[in-house]
Amino acid sequence: MQLRSRPRAEGDSFNCPERIAGSNKPEASLDATLFYNVSITGTLDSETELSGTQTVDLSCEGSSCSLAVPTLVPQLPCAYTYTFTADTKA
Repeated sequence: MQLRSRPRAEGDSFNCPERIAGSNKPEASLDATLFYNVSITGTLDSETELSGTQTVDLSCEGSSCSLAVPTLVPQLPCAYTYTFTADTKA
């Protein structure tokens, strides 16, 4: 797992397109490499609050992806998103 990019802010918005990104070979004997990327976009709502959306993208490359994937997720490629909020307590 690697941090690939620094967050960028413009006005009250922020964006980190490759917050966590990388690849994984689940089994050495299989021709399958899994790739993942987690990105975040959001808004600074106040001096102590923010909100945003995190997106996770998963994919697989190789001739054995159909063998490797069912043990991890039902089907690749896939993506999902969820919203979040955060605040700091003084």
